[in-house]
Amino acid sequence: MTTMLRSTIVPGCMRPEDELLLRCVRVCVQFEPDQQISELVPQVTDWNHLLQLASRHAVTPLVSHALVQAQAPDLPAAVAGELRAASRDHAARTLQLTGVLVRLLDLFEANAIHAVPFKGPALGTMLYGHVGLRSSIDLDILIRRQDILRATDLMIEHGYHTDLPTGAAQQAAYLGARHELHFTPADGDCLIELHQAFLAPFYSFAIDYDALWARVERKSFCGRKILALRHSDLLLSLCAHATKHSWERLGWICDVARLLHITREELDWEEITTEASAIGATRILMLGLSLATDLLGAPVPAEVLHGVKESLHVHRLVSAVASALFAEPADSELQSHLFFLRARERFRDRVTYCSRLALMPTDEDHSLLRLPSLLSPLYYPFHAFRVAGKYGLAPIRRRL
Repeated sequence: MTTMLRSTIVPGCMRPEDELLLRCVRVCVQFEPDQQISELVPQVTDWNHLLQLASRHAVTPLVSHALVQAQAPDLPAAVAGELRAASRDHAARTLQLTGVLVRLLDLFEANAIHAVPFKGPALGTMLYGHVGLRSSIDLDILIRRQDILRATDLMIEHGYHTDLPTGAAQQAAYLGARHELHFTPADGDCLIELHQAFLAPFYSFAIDYDALWARVERKSFCGRKILALRHSDLLLSLCAHATKHSWERLGWICDVARLLHITREELDWEEITTEASAIGATRILMLGLSLATDLLGAPVPAEVLHGVKESLHVHRLVSAVASALFAEPADSELQSHLFFLRARERFRDRVTYCSRLALMPTDEDHSLLRLPSLLSPLYYPFHAFRVAGKYGLAPIRRRL
C-alpha cells in the first residue's frame, strides 16, 4: 500500500469562519463526514464573512452541501435559507450553461469540429458527480488551432457575438497574442471562451497539443458521449490555470484535490512528472499537488511529493498561497505575473515569459494605434512602452 504524505500549512489562529469553510470543502472533496463541522457552527459569529468568503472562493455549493449533510442543529435559520437560495440560483445558472454547452457541442460535432469542454458543467459532473456542486460562470472549450476560425464563423452564423476584430492585422495580432476567443449568445447572458491553448503564448507553457489531441477520450455527459481530456492532461491544465491566477480561489484547489481522489488508482505518476519536466512545469505541478494534499487531504504518493520537501521555491509558493487564502484579496495584475515567474523553474522560460510580455504586440495595441502595414513594426516599441509604463521593469528583473 502506498504511503501518503501529510502535512499542515493552514495559517495559525484561523477564525472559526475560515476553518468551517475549509472543513466544508474538504468534506465535499473527500466525500467523508467531519464531526467537527457541527462543533464549529456554534463558534461562528460572522456568518456574512463566511458567505462572502465562500462566494469569493467559488465554493458556495460545496459549503451549502456540507452544512446540509452535517445537519448542524445550531445553524441559524436565516443562514440556512440564504445558502438554499444561493444553491438554487447556482443550480439554475449551471443548468442554463449546461444547455448552452450541449447545443454548442452538438453544433460542433455536426460540423466535424473537435471540441473539448475542460471546465464548467462538464468538469463539475466529472469531479463531483453533479453539475450543481461546482461553481461555473462561463464555458471553456478547447478547439484545435486549425479549426478556430471555422468554429468562429459557425458561431457567428448561429447568432453568437465575438470580440475577434474584423481587420486582418488586428485578427492576426489577437490570435497571435491570446489563447482564447470570447463569445456571447444573442441574449448576452453568458460568456463562452473558445481556447486554442490553455494559456496565452507569452506564458511559455509549451504543451504538445498535437499529442494532447491524440489522447482525448470519450466520456458521458448529459446522455451523450463528448470529448474529454485525459486525466493527466486535465491535472496539468488545472494547475497551470490556477498558477496563472496565483491560486487565489480555494475552488481551484478543490478541483485538483477531487481529481486526485477519483483517479488515485489510474494515474501514471512517472508519466505525469516526466511530461511536466519536459515543458518546465514541475514546479507548477508540485505546487498544485502540495496545496491539494496539505489543505484538502488529496491522495498523492509520498514519493511523488518527496522533492517538495527539498524545494525551497515550492515551499515558499505554497506558504504564500495558504497565507493569502483567508486574507483580504490583493488584486494586482503585476503580482500575478511575478507569482507565475516564481513558479517556473527554467531560466529560459522566465526570460521568454518576460520578453514576450514586454515585446509582443496585442490586439489592444492595434486598437489604440492604427498604423498602415508598412509601419506595422512600430507596434513592437509601442507595446514595450505601454508595458513599461504599466508595470515598470525593476520588479520583473528581480525575479529573473
